[in-house]
Amino acid sequence: MNLNKGYWESRYEKMGGKRTVGKSSWDDKTYQEVLDQFNSGVLDAMMGGRRWGRILDFGCGIGRWRPGLERRCGLYCGTDIIEEVLQDGCMLMTDNLIPYPEGYFGLIFSCMVLQHVVDDELMADYVRQFKALLEPGGSVFLVENTSGPDNNYMRKRSAKDYIDIFSEGGLPLKKVGAFKEHSVLVSTEF
Repeated sequence: MNLNKGYWESRYEKMGGKRTVGKSSWDDKTYQEVLDQFNSGVLDAMMGGRRWGRILDFGCGIGRWRPGLERRCGLYCGTDIIEEVLQDGCMLMTDNLIPYPEGYFGLIFSCMVLQHVVDDELMADYVRQFKALLEPGGSVFLVENTSGPDNNYMRKRSAKDYIDIFSEGGLPLKKVGAFKEHSVLVSTEF
């Protein structure tokens, strides 16, 4: 089981060493506009003024959501499978293990990452790891494409699929909104 690390390394190279996500045709200005829309349309609108002690940005990449998340926590932590993209305060995942202690996070944030976990067993393992990493009363906040293709690097799942997968792992989710073709799901009320 893996997250197709070679695919993401080649995306990073293809995007000029600047990022791994977004359309390769986007210039820096367009990419920033999309990030700004997301920050106002999802983070500000759905998280509001809520704050957490520690937030994990699962699949943080270059830290595209970091500024919006840092405003909402005492400590921002990230993890990714590509070492070259990691910023200060972020840790490399090896062997599909999230490298933080149990009960450490008030919030685990994952945006457009789990849609790339095509293996069902690995997905179930990540849900188990999320549950273990959350402090009592902690939350999961997911934004995932629920209308994308099914291929070797993306698994098409509906909002209900995510709800079922997380419920089976002991982390009940509910859909609270949408942003373009993405569903927003959370494990607790905000």
